Amino acid sequence: MDNLDKNNDLENLFRKGLQDLNPAPDADTWTEIAARQKPRNAWLKIRHYSLYIAPAALLLAIAAGWWYFNQTLAATRPAPAPGLQQTRPPAGPVAALKNPVVVLPIPEPATRTATPASTRLNTVPAATVRFQAETGLEYQNPVTGTSVRIPANALVDAQGRPVRGEAELLLREYRSIADFLASGIPMHYADARGAFFFNSGGMFEVRVRQNGAQLSLAPGQTYNVTFSPTGQLTDASLYYFDEQRGTWTYRPDAAFGKQGAAMPAQPLVVAEPVAVSNNRSGADRFDCLPALPELETEENPASWVKDGVRMGYDLARGKTEMPVWFRKRPHMTNENLLNSLERGLIRIVRNRDLGELFFPEDLNNVFTELKAFKDCYFIRSADSVEQKKEIPADVYWDRISIRQELGNQCFISLYSEKEGLLQFYATLTASIGNKQFDANQVLADYRLIRGKRERDFEQLLTALRRFLFVAPMFQAEAEWCMSDDEWLAYFEEQKPLMTKRYSELVQSSLHTDNALALSAWEKWRSQVREKYFDRGIPVRAWGRNNQTNLEYALQLTSFGIYNCDQIFRLGREPDYVYAAYQTAGGDRIEAASVSVLERQSRLYFTLPAPDKIIRVPGRGLDIVITGRDGRYYHLPAAEYRRMSMTMDGRQRSNTITVKDITDQTRTPRDWATYLDM
Repeated sequence: MDNLDKNNDLENLFRKGLQDLNPAPDADTWTEIAARQKPRNAWLKIRHYSLYIAPAALLLAIAAGWWYFNQTLAATRPAPAPGLQQTRPPAGPVAALKNPVVVLPIPEPATRTATPASTRLNTVPAATVRFQAETGLEYQNPVTGTSVRIPANALVDAQGRPVRGEAELLLREYRSIADFLASGIPMHYADARGAFFFNSGGMFEVRVRQNGAQLSLAPGQTYNVTFSPTGQLTDASLYYFDEQRGTWTYRPDAAFGKQGAAMPAQPLVVAEPVAVSNNRSGADRFDCLPALPELETEENPASWVKDGVRMGYDLARGKTEMPVWFRKRPHMTNENLLNSLERGLIRIVRNRDLGELFFPEDLNNVFTELKAFKDCYFIRSADSVEQKKEIPADVYWDRISIRQELGNQCFISLYSEKEGLLQFYATLTASIGNKQFDANQVLADYRLIRGKRERDFEQLLTALRRFLFVAPMFQAEAEWCMSDDEWLAYFEEQKPLMTKRYSELVQSSLHTDNALALSAWEKWRSQVREKYFDRGIPVRAWGRNNQTNLEYALQLTSFGIYNCDQIFRLGREPDYVYAAYQTAGGDRIEAASVSVLERQSRLYFTLPAPDKIIRVPGRGLDIVITGRDGRYYHLPAAEYRRMSMTMDGRQRSNTITVKDITDQTRTPRDWATYLDM
């Protein structure tokens, strides 16, 4: 059919194109077509074979990555702890073991991670001992002497089935405030009578496990622990820690009472002074280690060191004679020493012509204040005490005291062991020829001379005490084994040695240079602390005694944590005020527990409620907060003493800024160093 519209130009164009076509293409035509198609063919091949190659390549990459990860992990993994090496106990008697055991010390962790309040991280080191459940175990800690005896075939698992094969004992002991802090264990107790604080003589923890699972004793079975407390506590009792409830329960074990006597239904409570006295005396099992010297917070240790060196130098060279009374009784109180030294040879001298006139004379010149009565006499008053009793003329009195009553009226006291006490009133008057008599002035001179005598005695005694206090800093280790009175006698016998020792200290300016003295003090405390930690025993406070150390023989039915404690209340019932804690940057701290430490008395306890702080005005208490984030915070004693806590009804909450000390208190050793204990 013809088009309706003719288009000759279009028909001519198609006709020309058909005429130009070559019905027989040349040889290059297919080559050009192949060149143009080659890239597309290559892409089609890649897409076809990638369906098989891609999965294989992915598997190969995963295998290579896994291999590289294992190699890197092996290179960075810490070396295993030396727990498979048997430790050798120090020389000395150690209880024999029925089974071969391996002591595995658990190293103190290097880091502390945040823990919830219900899971306290315990950094106190422990020892583990492997044994066969079928034969039981008898083990004694070679350092502390604590022993554990587990009978044969006495263990069961969580399902109550008898345990066979190898088991593992864990024994951990808490013997110092640093241990208590590092353990996170609460140190307060309550019963129907109210709340009390613990004053611990040491705690121990016994666990038994197999393949990581905790074991227990079969019904009717018991195990034995012989534990030596760190001090001889008055009216101590045994307590068991209920870890589910976080509270302590009283265990009236007979080992804590007198032999044959039953323990009371409730633990006995001691007064605070008794607890402090027990802490300061302690049981001195380790006589050959010096005690850690401690001073009141306000005192300057540099002054003690300088005074001690000066007095040692003077005593060694003979410039000052060491009093016999101090050498024999160095720990007697100042008042008792003064009373024991105030023994004169006093007689009553009467006027030849007027016998009622008399004056006291001290032939030994102990009571130097009697010189004030030169050219004076006394006349006994008619209304005197014991008026009918005459003053014996042939008696020598040990002591005399004269007290001014009114004007020239005096009250005189005479004492001797033979005659006892004689007291009477007398009138002070002038002797013949004394034109300058003034009774008030004479008695004022008497008091002045007496005061100087007592102050001179106090000054001498202070210097002697400081000399003895710092002497261990410069002693040879063999001298540490001597008691104080033995060492003072040794000092007197070895004057050439002591002269050389203290001369070298003086030449180094230790007796005058505050910085040197303070540095020597701090270095000494650090050395003593390290020696105690190296031996695994608690650091003792200053002071020694020769009490025999106790051992508690306990028969126990449960594994866990036990406390050999006395309970007490503070002498003055403390107030509790609500407290909120924050860091210096203002971050809020949620407290899990609050611990209280008084360094001088060595009292350490925890508070019953973490949202309240104890308020004891005038006392220097260190406050340690354990946060629910697992971190530790500190309020120093000096800051606590300066705080003013509100208790009125309008504002009962106190916001307290504390310091984060977590990184400084990773281990018990760190705690002791940080708190300088």
